[in-house]
Amino acid sequence: TQVESEALNGQDPNNFDFSYYLSEDHANNSVNEIPQSEVENYLASSGTEIFVRADNPSTTGCFAIGSFILIIDNVRIGDLTSTENISECQNVDTQQTIFDLTPKTDLALDGQDSSDFTVNYFENEQDALQNNLDNAIENPSEYTLNSLGQKVIYVTVTNNENPNCFEVSNFIIEAFETPLIEQLQNFEACGDFTLTQTFDLTQNTNLAIGNQNGNYNVSYYLTEAEANSGTNSLTSQGEDISNYAPINESQTIFVRIENAGFTECYSAGSFEIDLNNVEVSSVQDLESCIDPVTGV
Repeated sequence: TQVESEALNGQDPNNFDFSYYLSEDHANNSVNEIPQSEVENYLASSGTEIFVRADNPSTTGCFAIGSFILIIDNVRIGDLTSTENISECQNVDTQQTIFDLTPKTDLALDGQDSSDFTVNYFENEQDALQNNLDNAIENPSEYTLNSLGQKVIYVTVTNNENPNCFEVSNFIIEAFETPLIEQLQNFEACGDFTLTQTFDLTQNTNLAIGNQNGNYNVSYYLTEAEANSGTNSLTSQGEDISNYAPINESQTIFVRIENAGFTECYSAGSFEIDLNNVEVSSVQDLESCIDPVTGV
């Protein structure tokens, strides 16, 4: 029915009766009319030609016929709601978290050609439902979130031939806290050159966490590289970190504190343990003569 005013070229559509057909012959003979109950929600394939007949009800046999083509601009979007969240660590200096949203682009296109369809990202649902491009995220490869926790990102896929044809989905991003090492203490003990003295390294666990409120893992390592990668911790190698015997008189122990919710968010530090070795050498017995009279 959207074509009726256009077809009349300025004439009042209320003065005419309209009917629709699938062939010109049917329109001329007013047979096999498309039922009026289907006209406003007509199911058809793209390229179908529809013939419209306008009758002047005041004059029998006075009618005109025109036609138009139904063009269907298809678009779909992949279901992003079931995909994995995008998780990132908050920058401890700026207290901001940077996300690259674009890994969801191909999933959203769902196999459609990116030259024929455009993907846009939005911060709020209303803008996405209206496909309000003025409020689309300008740089989805470097999207900044200023708070911790989860946020829903909305996505549209638009048919470039017809911007009114678009679909909407969404996914979740999550910013995690990056914990810091607040404090560490060095350890010293007296040794006897045997390297059998032990240290309770876990005394640094609470010091490392300090006043931070969160769920953290604290682990201990022999090298900085292992602390940064989170591999080969002393515990994983069977060492008792509450009763640790050093391998050298002076040794550096590296500490990793990580967010238990997303272990890629971590900080690393180190402390020293030192054995101050002392040994008494064996000595000979001392003998002397005593005068039995004087006692000297």
